[in-house]
Amino acid sequence: MVKEDILGGIINAVSRGSSLKDAMQSFYNAGYPKEEIEEAARQFQIINSGKPTQQIQKTTPQQTQTQQTPTPQPQQNIISLENKKPDKVGWLIFFIVLLVIIIGIGVALFIFKDKIISIINNSA
Repeated sequence: MVKEDILGGIINAVSRGSSLKDAMQSFYNAGYPKEEIEEAARQFQIINSGKPTQQIQKTTPQQTQTQQTPTPQPQQNIISLENKKPDKVGWLIFFIVLLVIIIGIGVALFIFKDKIISIINNSA
């Protein structure tokens, strides 16, 4: 079911002028599994092998021109997305460390509030 959704989305995106690579990256950023995206891209290339795709180039808002471009053959230009994964773990660790520091400062202020107040009163 998911592969069919991805394939439909890729077909829709390419028919609107996006590249196959951009369509695949969009699905990857949305959290779809890389293997299913690549399988859908292979199916898209098989479906469109030998058929030219139409891309619309907008020259002005009122004037458009249709151009025929060949689609890559199956098993060519399959895009690997292994190195494009967002680093969510790094951000999670950063925010946990920041939260621990803020809580530690709050606890220290609560424990040493009398000393802090006396230091402020003596300096004033």
